[in-house]
Amino acid sequence: AWAVLVAGGDPATLPADVLEVVSIELMTALQDEWGLDAGKVARVFLGRKATRQEAQDVANWNYTAEASEVAALVAEAVRVAGVTAWGRWVAEQQFMATRKAVQVRAVAARLPDLLRQEVAQATEPSTKRLEKVARYEAHLERVLYRALRELEAMRLTDPVPAGQPDMQPDTLTALN
Repeated sequence: AWAVLVAGGDPATLPADVLEVVSIELMTALQDEWGLDAGKVARVFLGRKATRQEAQDVANWNYTAEASEVAALVAEAVRVAGVTAWGRWVAEQQFMATRKAVQVRAVAARLPDLLRQEVAQATEPSTKRLEKVARYEAHLERVLYRALRELEAMRLTDPVPAGQPDMQPDTLTALN
């Protein structure tokens, strides 16, 4: 996109999403680096005096430029900054875009490994959780053995009444 602008190409040849990025960068530069207020930037867009709302939209970055408006922004940037400063600014934008692209490619190359690590961490229980489960298991085991001891103690102190089968394992197999 920046190469098209440096060569004096038509911004209409750029895709809409690229135009949006370029217009935001240009609006930012016109306001922050070259001292135009939002009303003047909106006037460049519209070709007429902007309303307060339109100027506010430009100041809040709530404005999406079309190809013809980007061409007007470029012309205004060249007029305000000068040809040399404009060329330097576009070269800087090209450099930063290239650097960002390299960073994005590096992250994209690492993405499968990062996703595998995230999945592994999400599926493997943590040490704290494992310790908690082990404590619950030990507690339930103690409760079970305590109940079995109490049951055994009750069986020994309370003989089986006459007429009821004894629930000992050897008696149960005999009943079946």
